[in-house]
Amino acid sequence: MHDLRTVPHSAQAYAPPLWGPRQVGTALVALTGAVIAGGILLGDLFDESSSTAGLSATAILVGSLITSGLLLAVSWLFGPRAAHGPLSSLGFTQIPASKLVGYGLLTLVGSLSVSVIYLNIAQFIGSDHLLPQPISGEVPLGNARIASYLLVAGLGPLAEETFFRGFLLGGLAPAWGFWPAALVSSAIFSGGHLELGLLVPSFFSGLLFVWVFSKTGSLWPVVLAHAAQNFLALSAPA
Repeated sequence: MHDLRTVPHSAQAYAPPLWGPRQVGTALVALTGAVIAGGILLGDLFDESSSTAGLSATAILVGSLITSGLLLAVSWLFGPRAAHGPLSSLGFTQIPASKLVGYGLLTLVGSLSVSVIYLNIAQFIGSDHLLPQPISGEVPLGNARIASYLLVAGLGPLAEETFFRGFLLGGLAPAWGFWPAALVSSAIFSGGHLELGLLVPSFFSGLLFVWVFSKTGSLWPVVLAHAAQNFLALSAPA
């Protein structure tokens, strides 16, 4: 396994992160404040007490777009920009197509397996609170449906992997060591879903994403797998 404190042999253009825990902590505070402010603003613009289902769908899409934009902006501002480093330090490095597809499929199968195992355990326990809520039934129709797929299965995975793996993990690993940083970044990734039924599967999927990132030195395989999994979740019967 490649330690993120060294340059992975498989990623020739990879540049080790130049930021650390202080920048990560500041970024988390800034991101939390921005998300809270954005939520308040959206609440004022889209008053659920008088909105239609269409307006609710619009509010969800706008919120997703804002969140993804914030994740990307914070990753760059407190990462490469603050450290005067290249974007490759976030993990945007090219790898052979065979490795991209191979590790992407491996990651997708592994993450789906985690979800299936967790789902079976939750059903066996018999607690509805532990079951993930399906998102396919919330997908609007028409042009809004296309926007949902672009955000949830496109921009969203790119933004999340950039922040949680490229920025957060990359900033903590040199100071804390690989696995402590992996556990913390995966826990924050899990908590960021804000749903009880997703806490456990997203945590273990996060660890898998970390492992693949460390093996390849590139975010692209995990972005590909994350996007494919979200696409399947959107397309599944409600």
